[in-house]
Amino acid sequence: MRRLITLLVAGLPGLLAGPAIANDSIAEIGAGGIQYVYADGIQMVREDLSISTEEVTVDYVFHNWGDSDQTVMVAFPMPDITVNYEEEVSVPFWDDDNFLGFHVTVGGQEIVPQLQQRASLVGVDITRDLQKLGIPLLNVGTHVLDVLDGLDRATLQELGARGIVYLGEFYSGPDKTVQAFPNWTLQSVYYWTMTFPAGRDAHVSHRYTPAVGASAGTGLDFAGGVNSEWNKYYADKYCIDDSILRGAQNRMDGGDYLYEQRISYILTTGRNWYQTIGTFHLTVDKGSPENLVSWCGTGIKKTGPTTFEVTIEDFYPERDLDVLLLSVPGNG
Repeated sequence: MRRLITLLVAGLPGLLAGPAIANDSIAEIGAGGIQYVYADGIQMVREDLSISTEEVTVDYVFHNWGDSDQTVMVAFPMPDITVNYEEEVSVPFWDDDNFLGFHVTVGGQEIVPQLQQRASLVGVDITRDLQKLGIPLLNVGTHVLDVLDGLDRATLQELGARGIVYLGEFYSGPDKTVQAFPNWTLQSVYYWTMTFPAGRDAHVSHRYTPAVGASAGTGLDFAGGVNSEWNKYYADKYCIDDSILRGAQNRMDGGDYLYEQRISYILTTGRNWYQTIGTFHLTVDKGSPENLVSWCGTGIKKTGPTTFEVTIEDFYPERDLDVLLLSVPGNG
């Protein structure tokens, strides 16, 4: 019996310290991994972000306001993966380091970014510990479980004692089976080097398949109202209001069964660029007219049967984006 994880998604590129270049930037990729730095003179003048459960696409326009070209390293952080063996999994591409199918184009040309991965346990880097044993850092999928199954009992007991793996016991009649599950967190960052020409725009695009967090049913408290203690989590994270509660209650009263889908996207790394984001345009597609959607934002307009859009000028992201979908089975 194998149980795997549910994952939320993320990502907005941040500028990284890169190798020594013509304008005396300093390399900061070392034992500690990639370090995010401030982008002097390079502004994200436009971001067009489109989110659905099927695909996330992002188109950026950057402008180098400086007098000289800047060659720097840019990164796209993927969501951390922390395993909980009791939860079901929602990862698009099993047993693949590129588990969200991430693609990037620069100036209309697709490039192959590099990938940095780190494994940690309660903040301690255990990457080398896993690599010495031939254990893949990617802690989801069947491959890592097969590798753990192949380790001797003494090694598994040591890993279990250190908390690196969880040793679960399962019974089939009188027989007991011990199954090892990953218990570490995986951090993945795609990065590449590119040149931002002086006084000109640079175009970067990303696309990937989101790993959508999901729950059977919903934890909303319909009787208590939006201000109830139980709904505080939803109000703080997704800004649900009474209209969402009423809509969900009406659907359930009509015989529909609702379940939650959740998508997260990192916006706050956009603060590393020069000045504010000139124009930020967001489109969220809820997938079906019957579905309900909620996230924190202002100026949101319904532009189609399933689409909602918002445009913000001089955008300074103070929080990341968390989208809640209340979906009817078969309409996700």
